[in-house]
Amino acid sequence: MLLSVLSPLYRLAVEARLRLYRSGILRTHRLPHPVVSVGNITAGGTGKTPLVMYLAQSLKQAGLHPAILTRGYKGTAEQAGGLVSDGSKILLGADEGGDEACLMASKLEGVPIAVGGARHQSARLVPGFGVDSKLVFLLDDAYQHLQLVRDLNILVLDATDPFGGGRLLPGGRLREPLSAMSRADLIIVTRAHLPFDVESLETEIRLRNRLAKISYFYHDAVGAAELKTGRLLPLRHLLQKKVVALSGIGNPQVFLQDLNHYQLDVVKKFSFRDHYRFTRQDVEAAEKAGHLAGADAVVTTEKDAVRLDCSVARLPFYALQIQARPEDSETFDRDFLQEVRDCLQKLTL
Repeated sequence: MLLSVLSPLYRLAVEARLRLYRSGILRTHRLPHPVVSVGNITAGGTGKTPLVMYLAQSLKQAGLHPAILTRGYKGTAEQAGGLVSDGSKILLGADEGGDEACLMASKLEGVPIAVGGARHQSARLVPGFGVDSKLVFLLDDAYQHLQLVRDLNILVLDATDPFGGGRLLPGGRLREPLSAMSRADLIIVTRAHLPFDVESLETEIRLRNRLAKISYFYHDAVGAAELKTGRLLPLRHLLQKKVVALSGIGNPQVFLQDLNHYQLDVVKKFSFRDHYRFTRQDVEAAEKAGHLAGADAVVTTEKDAVRLDCSVARLPFYALQIQARPEDSETFDRDFLQEVRDCLQKLTL
């Protein structure tokens, strides 16, 4: 009840901050390269990380040079900034660079990744800054990062809970009022492989943004990585097996939905706060609960896996491998890449 009372105060603060940026009282910065922002209006996971990785791979395959700028939340480099990967080797671990940055660095060869709260400064750490005519910056989790001017503003909505219950923080999960959707150039609905009301969602979107393109992305489970060995196993290895679900993410319910969707039998669940640093005791507790419930394995998210040490565990630990995929890959890639090329052309004029 108390948290709901505080939501109107939060709204006033959010709207005041936006006015300060629009009036120029708070300074914005422009980079000498195209900037594509990817973010959401809800707290908790909407599937941004798999989406950002897809966009980076799409840009790379088109002959462009993507680089990712992210906050590096709860990493020691968040304040001063740091280069997690130069594109050829990983330079910082999860403790320094944060879990999302390190996950992306492990998956994206040839894509530099920099962290820091002031992204206009961390951008300068990226090889080729200011001189590479094909360099394109992807801003991860940046819908509210108004310090940096963006050329393409992508809003991500989770198909299963697009508006976070419709209430602002701290009484709900909305970071901004729904009117903030008007700032988006492109709206991407993730987890569209799960059941949801398409017509109702598009109606709500069009009430706030009549012009943005709407695209749908599926999340495919492409396998399970065994944490001890790093082996990638086909998902059928875990189908219909009893598992313990272990996560420390913003919206653990989404992880459980994925496990159920892919026919894993969750017999016990452990849900910790977002970016939680797992201890040996946590691993032992999950393993013990699994043994008591007759579980075959413990399953976690890729993001959590970078913070888990299960080297002494006897029960197998797996990380579910998720990839984002457009509903219509050919059309999405063509339109997205054309937008980016238009941005590159404008910067050279």
